[in-house]
Amino acid sequence: MWAKAPYEMDNFADNPKDMRNVLCWLAFATMMGGTACKKDNKTVCPPATEPLTGIWVGKYGIRSINEPGDTGFLTPMHTYTMIFHPNGTMVVYDGDESSPLLANGVYSLKKGKFYGQYAYFRGGSGEYSLNAQLLKPDSLAGTWHIGYGGPTGGSFWLKKK
Repeated sequence: MWAKAPYEMDNFADNPKDMRNVLCWLAFATMMGGTACKKDNKTVCPPATEPLTGIWVGKYGIRSINEPGDTGFLTPMHTYTMIFHPNGTMVVYDGDESSPLLANGVYSLKKGKFYGQYAYFRGGSGEYSLNAQLLKPDSLAGTWHIGYGGPTGGSFWLKKK
């Protein structure tokens, strides 16, 4: 009826059945913990970014008609400069590196498909995203979007400097 005092309890280590249960639970917890870490590591690992690291310059254009579904783009004639870092972050200048319009963002490259998103913090405001194809190790081309995955704003291309 009353709980035993600590000095009256059976010695836990003397009972092999209890030890087996504890060891089984520890083995199970270790196995599950190891599996969870592996899954977590896969989601946390940075994307393959090696081919993009460095300074890229190019041009962007806008849609010819500002209506949903418009796929006609004006010739890209506005300068873009992007600096891709190995950790998956990027710096975007709307112009060259002396431009007052500056944004920070992130990007990924997987199997030749590029995706990026950035937000201006100096000289302007707004959030934008990019979808492109790595055409050659030094050449990207695709579309830019208003917002993160929003309507298409126009086309762009970049070449590694």
